[in-house]
Amino acid sequence: MTFTLIFLGMLSLSVATEAWLALRQVRHVRSHRGAVPAAFRDRVDLAAHRKAADYTVARTRFGLVGLALAPVVLRGWTLGGGLAAMQGLWQQFAGPGLAAGV
Repeated sequence: MTFTLIFLGMLSLSVATEAWLALRQVRHVRSHRGAVPAAFRDRVDLAAHRKAADYTVARTRFGLVGLALAPVVLRGWTLGGGLAAMQGLWQQFAGPGLAAGV
């Protein structure tokens, strides 16, 4: 039980940290969307910079959806019995012996 609580706590901390970093990235990109950085002004026009910023924001937001779903799937595989169910199906398919263990 202690290991399960540690696992869930670390998973929650990991997801919260990744979400926080992603949201910081979105805020930063949005706040700098209106001006091309000085180092790139001679190679990138404002329209292309805005397009890249919009793409980055959309991609990061879509990544947040995956970030929210991944822990649900992980909990299903580990704590929800998904791995045990897969092992049971494999043993039915492979039969007893070395093939089932591999």
